[in-house]
Amino acid sequence: MRPRAGLFVDKDRLTLAVISVGGKLHCLDLDVGDSPGARLADELDRHGYKRRRVRVGLDRSLVVVKVLELPRAGGSDGPGLKFKF
Repeated sequence: MRPRAGLFVDKDRLTLAVISVGGKLHCLDLDVGDSPGARLADELDRHGYKRRRVRVGLDRSLVVVKVLELPRAGGSDGPGLKFKF
């Protein structure tokens, strides 16, 4: 089994839980600060974790869901980008 990771985002803290191959649980509790993504990446690198996939849990009060209707871009050379939510 590969290591599994989950991230909980609260108002001013990030909590990363990693279950290693042997089933051992490691938790990292981080202050968010100005750049939470960079802070998390630094901690992952410092602990020797590869940055691949992570499951994210968000406090309901931090999330806003809104459907955006975007017009088609005309005259593009490529097939365009497709987003699925």
